[in-house]
Amino acid sequence: MNVTSQVLRTLEKRGLINRTSHSTDTRANVITVTPAGSDLAERAVHTVEAVDRTFFSVLGDTQKNEMIHMMLRLLNYIEPIRDRAEDLHSARRTT
Repeated sequence: MNVTSQVLRTLEKRGLINRTSHSTDTRANVITVTPAGSDLAERAVHTVEAVDRTFFSVLGDTQKNEMIHMMLRLLNYIEPIRDRAEDLHSARRTT
């Protein structure tokens, strides 16, 4: 059994999602979020946002902006490297 199936089975057992058979593709399931799953997701988002606010509260606005600028700069630097690595990996699989 793969990890995705295990996660979905656990979420279903906890009443957070429903899985039903796809109407035309017998290999597929349709996954829907239950009201309990939606409520949990909403609470999780609020919790993460509160933790983020607390975590970053030690920084002033200028420091936050500087950090964002540095992270974007690093992201812009790493994206071409990641793309080249993916291209190399794809080339190895086709040869």
